[in-house]
This record gives sequence, structure tokens and C-alpha cells, in this order.
Amino acid sequence: MVERTRQRAFDAGLTNISCQLRDGLADGLGVATGSRDACLLSNILHCEEPVRLLTEAARTVRPVGSVLVIHWRYDPATPRGPALEIRPRPEQILAWSAQTGVLDARVPVLDLPPWHYGLRLPRRAVERSRGLKNRKAGFSSRGGVGTVDPCTRCIVGLRRSSSPCCFGAAAGWRTR
Repeated sequence: MVERTRQRAFDAGLTNISCQLRDGLADGLGVATGSRDACLLSNILHCEEPVRLLTEAARTVRPVGSVLVIHWRYDPATPRGPALEIRPRPEQILAWSAQTGVLDARVPVLDLPPWHYGLRLPRRAVERSRGLKNRKAGFSSRGGVGTVDPCTRCIVGLRRSSSPCCFGAAAGWRTR
């Protein structure tokens, strides 16, 4: 499939397509943090670590970009897809999205007939902290939500202090 896509892109004269076979959980998605307008996860969230995959997808998306999810309906009449016992319902994907700390899970479920549903999960916008003259750069949290920045530890709210790789914390950005 990768080679076929690579060949089709070449035949069409497209030079901005990179085809890679990779383990997105073990190796990441292979693109820079905040470098994409959207990241599509299609029929994949029945994996063993869906929150981790959603977090990695969110990492790649620019602030106010979106993680787009398409998945098989939870319906025995759907002719394909994973077994029902591992097939996520939309409500479960929304709960996982909320657990990332950076995706807005307050979105409608999109009907994609005949066999799928979809979700457009915006990455939360960031805003500049104001009125905190003497505030040290570092982790800023309200309700357990961490800073949004170029490193995965900050995206999931694990970083507690600023460092050279933590642009968001050093710049005083926080999630809305």
C-alpha cells in the first residue's frame, strides 16, 4: 500500500507527499510538532492505547487545528471493521479525547453513511497569559490542564518547569 501510494504520487507529479510505514505509538507520527492543520485517524482507535495515539495526533496539529477521526459504527449490521467488543463508540472516543488535555471533546458526532461516523476534534486555542508580571515561566494549570507547546510532556501536562524544549511554558502560553 505504501509503495502503491508513493508510485501514484510520483505519477501525478506530486512532490509534497511522504509515504512511510511506521509504528505511530512506538516511533511517533514522524512530523514536527504543530506542523499540520489536521491529522486524520481512520479506523484505528480500537488500538491498545487510544489516548496515547490521540495525544500524538494532537501534538502534530497547529493550535486551533483539528484531529479528524473516522471510525466504523457500533452496529452488528456493519459489514466490516473490528469485532464489536473492541470497536469504540463515539462517546468513548470523546472521553479519550478529553483525557488528552488538549483536544476539545465538546463536538457533535458526524454521520458518515453508510458505515462510519466522524469527529472533528479541535486542538484548543492557546492564549497569552496577561497580568502576571512576576510569574515564573513554567507549568500553568487550571483544573489539571497543562500548557500547549512543542513537547509531548507539556501537551499532556506532565512538565512542571520551563526548559529549552518547552517553548509554550517559557513563553507563558496556557490552554483555554
